[in-house]
Amino acid sequence: FHLIQDGIDATVLMGCYEVEVDEGRYLEHIDTLGYPVHVYSRVGPSDTIIDGTSSGTVVTIDTGEERDTIIEGFTITFGLADRGGGFNLVSTSPTITGNIIEWNEAAGSLGIGAGICSFYGDPLIEDNLFQFNDACWGGVEDGCDGGGVMVRSGAPDIIGNTFESNSAGDGGALWLAYADALVANNIIVGNMAHDTDPEEAGQGGGINIQIGSSDCVVTNNIITDNVASTHGGGVAV
Repeated sequence: FHLIQDGIDATVLMGCYEVEVDEGRYLEHIDTLGYPVHVYSRVGPSDTIIDGTSSGTVVTIDTGEERDTIIEGFTITFGLADRGGGFNLVSTSPTITGNIIEWNEAAGSLGIGAGICSFYGDPLIEDNLFQFNDACWGGVEDGCDGGGVMVRSGAPDIIGNTFESNSAGDGGALWLAYADALVANNIIVGNMAHDTDPEEAGQGGGINIQIGSSDCVVTNNIITDNVASTHGGGVAV
């Protein structure tokens, strides 16, 4: 197949739910369609690129998928969407592992979750590199959240990732609200937060826990050299 989506569609029809992708640059957007499909690169993320051509979310997973839906070993890049430039997850709990997630943008009326936007799900986000993703840094206070990952509700596990040089209005690397999240063993370095509100702008250059949860755990992370224009260069709660 010339397109990854064609492989997903065919795999679903055959009932084997596994797609191995050869190296190359794939100019497309993919959707796992609610199936427990494992989509993985043969040679790794540096040589296997899914390029959203700045024309929408690169990977959509929004049909109740569980952690046996796996996206592994790709560079996910040049997504551009109001919500979730790289990945848009809605009421779903996939596994996203071993990817490079870079140069994605969240812009528009919301501008949230440039790398990954997750609403109401329990995804596993593990061993990825997030870099150069932007959720309208310097934009308005309402929106522009989560340069790397934005989570609203659910119980994601965000483990062993590197977040470097991401930017947003709030939460340069991570923005969390009402989330029973586990954020553990990540490296969070050189991320930035800034927006236009003179008092509340730019919260959490590294992490912004905007609305807390008693079951949210942030532990054993390296958080350094992050910048916020008002408060919480490393973490704002």
